Amino acid sequence: MNFKNIGSNKFLKTHFSLLAVLFVLIVILTITCPNFGKVANFAIIVRQLSLNVLVAMGMTVVLIGGGIDLSVGGVFAAAGIIAGLLMTKLGIPIWLLFVIAMAVGSIFGLANGVLASFTNIPPFIITLGMSYVASGTAYVFGEGRSVSVIIKPFNNLGNGNVGIIPIPVFFMVTIAVILGVILSKTRLGRGIYATGSNVTAALYSGINIRKTRLFVYAVCGMLGAISATLNTAKVFVAQPDAGAGSEIDAIAAVVIGGTSFEGGKGTIFGTILGTLLITVIGNGMNQLGITYFWQKIVKGIIIVLAVLVDERMNVREKRRAMNAGK
Repeated sequence: MNFKNIGSNKFLKTHFSLLAVLFVLIVILTITCPNFGKVANFAIIVRQLSLNVLVAMGMTVVLIGGGIDLSVGGVFAAAGIIAGLLMTKLGIPIWLLFVIAMAVGSIFGLANGVLASFTNIPPFIITLGMSYVASGTAYVFGEGRSVSVIIKPFNNLGNGNVGIIPIPVFFMVTIAVILGVILSKTRLGRGIYATGSNVTAALYSGINIRKTRLFVYAVCGMLGAISATLNTAKVFVAQPDAGAGSEIDAIAAVVIGGTSFEGGKGTIFGTILGTLLITVIGNGMNQLGITYFWQKIVKGIIIVLAVLVDERMNVREKRRAMNAGK
C-alpha cells in the first residue's frame, strides 16, 4: 500500500481551492459587512477557530481510520462541566485540570473504541449512543444547571494573548504539529491510513486494528475535552448543552478539508483550512444577521455537497485504478 501520495497532488489541489474560496469569501464579507474586516472581529475568528480545529482534528483522525464519532458534542459538554466544577469547587491547579479533562475525554473515546473493535455494531450507532451517555453525564454532574467559572488565571487561557497571538492558538498549533507528524511520519500513522483504506489488507500487513481504533477514538475524545476546557475558560461558564452541534461543524470542516468519509484519506492542514472556512461562514452569517436556524440549514447543505464531491472524486480514483490495472 502506497502512502507517498498522501497529502500530495489531490490534497494540494484541494488546499489551493479552499484558499481561493476563502480569499473570495473574505473579500465579499469585508465589502458587505462593515464590521467583518475589523481587527477585533478577526481576533474573534482566530480564537474560535482554535477551539473548533481541536475538535475537528480529532474527527479527522477517526475518519481517516475508517470510523466516525458523533459523541464529540456530548463529550465536549461533559468535559466542560467537570472542568468547571473542579475549578470552582476544588480549585485544583490548571495543569491538573487539563490532565483530568483529557482523561475524561479519553475514557469516553476508549469506550467508543472498545465497542468499535470488539463488536459488529456500526460506529455510527456506537457513538450516537455514547453521545447520549456523555450528554447525560454533563447534566448529572451539573445537576442540569450551568456552572459559572470566574477565575482570572483560568479565564486567561481562553481570552488572553501572548503578544498578539491568542493563547488557544498555541494549543491548536502544538497539537496540529504532533498529529501531523504522527500521521505522516510514523508507523502508527500509516496504520491509521491503512485501516481506513482497507481493513482486511491492513490486517494481513500486520497492523493491529484494535489498537489503532482505540487510539483514534481516544484522541478524538481527548481533543474534544481540551477544546471544552478552553471554551469554559473563554466564556466564563460551563453549560450542559455547550457542545450541541459541534460534531456537525467538525464533520463539515473535515470533509471540506479533503478527508474522505470512506476512510484512508485526509490531512491535518486540510482540516484547518476546512474549519477556517466553516468558521468564517458562521461569523459572516452572524454579521449579516442570519438567524441560527438558517445557519443550521446552510451547514447541512455544505455537508451534503462536500460528501457528494468526495464521492465523485472517489469514483474517479477507482476508475483510474481499474484502468491502470488493465
